[in-house]
Amino acid sequence: MELQFFTLDVFTNTRLEGNPLAVVSVPSTLKEKLSQETKQKIAKEFNLSETVFLHEGSNADSTERHIDIFTIESELPFAGHPTIGTSVLVKYHLHPSVNTLVAKCGPIGLETGAGDYIRAKIPHNAHLHAKTLGDVVGPDHPGLSSHQAIREAELRAPVFSIVNGMTFLLVRLPSLEALGKVQTTQLNFEELKEPLLDEGWRDSFVARYYYVDIDVKGDERLLRTRMVAPGFEDPATGSAASALGAFLTLTEEKRSLKFEITQGVEMGRRSIIRIETIIKEDSEGAKGCTPIRAACLSRHAAIYANDYDFEEYIEPFVEKLENHTGIDWSQIPTLNFLRDWVAPITEAEQSFLTRFGKLEAAQLGVALSFRAIIERLNALAPEFNFTANGVYSMMELCGYETVIRGSSSFCDLDLFSSDDWLDWEYSADLHYHYNSGCGFDLSGPLGLPWLNATANFLSEDSDVEDLYMSFTHRELLPMVAVAMGLFNNSEFGGSEATVDDTMPLSKINHRRAWKSSNILPFLGNLAVERLNCTGSYGYDSGEYYRVLVNSAPQPLPGCADGPGTSCSKNGVESYVEYRLQMFPGFSEKCGVYIRIPQMN
Repeated sequence: MELQFFTLDVFTNTRLEGNPLAVVSVPSTLKEKLSQETKQKIAKEFNLSETVFLHEGSNADSTERHIDIFTIESELPFAGHPTIGTSVLVKYHLHPSVNTLVAKCGPIGLETGAGDYIRAKIPHNAHLHAKTLGDVVGPDHPGLSSHQAIREAELRAPVFSIVNGMTFLLVRLPSLEALGKVQTTQLNFEELKEPLLDEGWRDSFVARYYYVDIDVKGDERLLRTRMVAPGFEDPATGSAASALGAFLTLTEEKRSLKFEITQGVEMGRRSIIRIETIIKEDSEGAKGCTPIRAACLSRHAAIYANDYDFEEYIEPFVEKLENHTGIDWSQIPTLNFLRDWVAPITEAEQSFLTRFGKLEAAQLGVALSFRAIIERLNALAPEFNFTANGVYSMMELCGYETVIRGSSSFCDLDLFSSDDWLDWEYSADLHYHYNSGCGFDLSGPLGLPWLNATANFLSEDSDVEDLYMSFTHRELLPMVAVAMGLFNNSEFGGSEATVDDTMPLSKINHRRAWKSSNILPFLGNLAVERLNCTGSYGYDSGEYYRVLVNSAPQPLPGCADGPGTSCSKNGVESYVEYRLQMFPGFSEKCGVYIRIPQMN
């Protein structure tokens, strides 16, 4: 039997870099004669991380080709660099009319671009496993890194499958120096004393994927990575990159995003992998699941302004503007609209406003963030003497005036740039973080009663209402999120005790999970659903629970053992008990005491 084969370097445009790949062309007449055993022997002979068997169709005009992907040890349902390498070979050298490769994981759509560019639509069945490595091995396990910081990161790393059969421990490291110290230690996941993966997902390739955040350029997040499987390192791992992009999108970004991932540098085989994730919001429920009961906590709809914002920022700015009638605003670029501008909020409308506490830390953040803006505006109108509070007021008016009038000149990007708005967003996030978020020690105890009452209501088997609605002001939603462990910056990088370190006052943490605009917009809401699930592949039929924030599913940290982002009934009960122990003493901390009359 003679078979034609090709060798390629994938994820690079430089010879002898990237990840090498062998593609064996299998004529349709030999498909049935080429056994699994023979394909495995051929893959072992090439001795590359993967070898692809490309099955030529009996119909030359067919627009799809089937592929089998083998490592030197077994067949895989999906792998990234074999898919991309085979796609380039097929589209640009063998069969330009082919637009689909069919792997064991499903069909993979292909798109071409300039410069032999290929884009593959990866089939996926993303799943976050309930356990971490720290749940099944001790810190002295010989397969772990000898460096303490890396070993601790390995033990707490989330375990994530991009498809059933391809799983990665996503190990976040603090620096490139730490990434350079990663070792190819022998850690055989099949020989662990107890299963690491969830039931129904255990027939899987498992490896460690280490990553470091490098930068953000426009809408693209840049990372450096290394992939270590038992006994070897891979220079470019598309499946792991896909898993990392999906995980970061679902748990941190909460939005569609692009990733540029550089891998293989330490091996001398630099590879560039680009991933684009697209979020499709799912408010209909996990596959095979039907909501049977739900509780929802909702913030009020759009209002004119909160009275703290009005009194502290907007009203002083408006009064100052009214007192500076000698300035000819019409002659000042980007500020000429102030000549005829009329404030959209008046003193009489304060009855519509809500109270929110003052916070020195947030004001420090404002002062630190707006120095460049203040200097620029004062250069345009020095007699007005713009201040940090004035700038903050102008940026708040962008939102409030848009709600009231439909548009606002304060939103003009010629007045405030995109970077200016990122500064303002971070100042607002500081405000909520330290006043009603993870940085406020009473947030958990104050948010816990709603969580506890909701868990009890949803779990009742008696004939009660199917929907329980609660309405609140903006303070309570972030407190409930804290009580539930949602949007915690330190979740993947340290303990909750050091959470304030993730919201520094001297610089912006662009990778923070805590973004107030994602948590409590006008009419923001947090819901918990009780689901009845049947026929969800890989899961037992029964009751599961799912959390939604503004209609977007949110996994509970360490409690995602159900379909989609849901958690089992037992898992939720354990999780709520864990949070109750974390935030005790509501009565003492809040000064609430019940006096019980004595019987005579």
